[in-house]
Amino acid sequence: MLVALYLQFRNWKWGDWAAAFDVNLVSGMVIAAMVLLYVLGWVLMGMRIRLDTYVNLLEASLADVSSQSVTKAT
Repeated sequence: MLVALYLQFRNWKWGDWAAAFDVNLVSGMVIAAMVLLYVLGWVLMGMRIRLDTYVNLLEASLADVSSQSVTKAT
């Protein structure tokens, strides 16, 4: 995100608001790609946490079922 902000405001002078939003096509695409990758990273981290939670719950459930079957057999 800092790189995107640098690309956006690298030629900006205080009080020159027109130059702050003067971005060519290539810079705009690079900024958009970086923001998209940033958001995608957060989404993938959330999915990873959810997947780890599901795996832990499934392992705990399987351990509980196997312990119940052992106590019924004895």
